[in-house]
Amino acid sequence: MGRLFQLQENCLRLMGHSMERSDDRALTLGLKHVASLLLVISAEYPLMSYVIYNRDNMELITACLSVAFTNLLTVIKISTFLVYKQNFWQMMHSFRQMYSKSHQSLEVVGYAYVEKANKLAAFLGKAYCISCAFTGLYFMLGPIVKIITSSWRGVVYIRELPMPMKFPFDDINTPGYEFGFIYTVFVTIAVVLYASAVDGLFISFAINLRAHFQALQQRIRDLTFDLKDREVQEQLIEVVQYHVQLLNLAKQLRITYTAIVFGQFLITSIQVGVIIYQILTSLQVGVAVQLADWHLATPKQRRSLAFIMHRSQREMLIKAGFYEASLANFLAIIRAAMSLIAVIQSVE
Repeated sequence: MGRLFQLQENCLRLMGHSMERSDDRALTLGLKHVASLLLVISAEYPLMSYVIYNRDNMELITACLSVAFTNLLTVIKISTFLVYKQNFWQMMHSFRQMYSKSHQSLEVVGYAYVEKANKLAAFLGKAYCISCAFTGLYFMLGPIVKIITSSWRGVVYIRELPMPMKFPFDDINTPGYEFGFIYTVFVTIAVVLYASAVDGLFISFAINLRAHFQALQQRIRDLTFDLKDREVQEQLIEVVQYHVQLLNLAKQLRITYTAIVFGQFLITSIQVGVIIYQILTSLQVGVAVQLADWHLATPKQRRSLAFIMHRSQREMLIKAGFYEASLANFLAIIRAAMSLIAVIQSVE
């Protein structure tokens, strides 16, 4: 198997970060690192301008807000990485050391857990990176494909940027369109690389940490107490040191990703709230009928309006398998999450 966190490290290298222990610049921040953060932050302006420009079109607003929230979450991820870069490097180095130690001594109890977890983490990290890359590629190639197909069919095509953005200049004609397109490409590259790195590291850290806790449990179960006191004491010291190291890594992981997890939860809640708002607007159809001049309609027409009012009392639900995007289900998820957090805290 390849080097741990290799894919995430490559993404960070492309953004100008050095993660080598021997490199004195590994933990320092340069202008290029801050520039990448400012680049992603600057994308909020054209996104919000697009929302204001299309303020009368709820469909375009919600579509743009989804992109804006995703971009805002990436800002949180980049900021967190820049602030806690040393923590990221220390966790990567610690997990690599523990894996190297267990890999060199295959008889170490719990090695199978760690080996299996590393393969799973590498697979999920690669899958997540590919999904991010294809999502960005989809947005980038969409306008190009439309321009080419419109040219083949001889149809006039109004240019669209890859992302719903509105710049303070003419972004439809040359050269404004080309500038906006290139700007969007650079923003998308930064978003994809940082999301793949930071999220991929969280996946790998969590999976590896769980595997090491499983290995620790196996070591405790396999303790032998029919040896000399000194040997038993050495086993206990080794287990305690291993446990303390894992607890420190768990605490470090929690501190490092607190802002990201909170931002993810908050932004996802807002996105669900937007969906619920759109759903609840379907209930206002009955009110519109009541405000109409229904008293001027014929009895047959009134029966049609009554059917419309009756149908509008049923919510328009968006389903995803067994899940329904409704206010009740959203509140149920919130309550379940808070209960789970309380249980975890009580266990700790």
